[in-house]
Amino acid sequence: MSIAHLLDAIWAIAILGGVPIQSLATRQTLEQQHPTRLQIYASAVTTLAILAGVTLGVDLSGARQGLAAFGRALPPATVALWAAITFIVGAALWFGFLLLQKLRRDIADPRIVAILPFTALERFLWIGVSIAAGIAEEYVYRGFCFSYLSASTGSIAAAGVLVTIGFGLAHAYQGRAATVKAGVLGAVLLMPVLVTGALLPSIIAHAAIDVLSGLTMRNLLLRWNLIQFGEWIGERDERP
Repeated sequence: MSIAHLLDAIWAIAILGGVPIQSLATRQTLEQQHPTRLQIYASAVTTLAILAGVTLGVDLSGARQGLAAFGRALPPATVALWAAITFIVGAALWFGFLLLQKLRRDIADPRIVAILPFTALERFLWIGVSIAAGIAEEYVYRGFCFSYLSASTGSIAAAGVLVTIGFGLAHAYQGRAATVKAGVLGAVLLMPVLVTGALLPSIIAHAAIDVLSGLTMRNLLLRWNLIQFGEWIGERDERP
């Protein structure tokens, strides 16, 4: 095994196994320190930048399979079609999970409510965070990890399952339900990569789904009385 291949293997394991551990640590930090949303957004962008930056360095030293998927060009019509299909399916599943939460009368996890934007500035910043997440997470998971695992295991199915599980667990800081939702969304986002071999449709759909969820979820939770207000999530200035 070459040094480059070994480095790829170590980093793929670190992403799929280490990021979930870091996510649980983030959950504990949210519970204990109650940071502001601006602090949360800044931390998220920093973490994404570091994760994508290290992945890029590892990718450049090896087979560059993740970069190949990231840079693979598609006709604009194909990009638009697959981005639209992926967004529609992902958004429908997201709303379906939220509707199920309403029917079950499940109060929203305060860690999720605390992250959702409230002010105009926070909504603007949320769009930036969503774009950063779309680019970084797609490159890291559906680009580098999926390409490496597909080649090293010889099984696209096994690679897809491992990447999807890892992506879901990376959102463990939001609670069990959100972890499952992220895993399902990860499977949807893998669909255009399997068909086209390119990441751009998934990047666009991922960012768009995050923007949609962030800008509409709070209002839906409020309308359905699924938010239990407390000091951390803005009892004084956010109660309708």
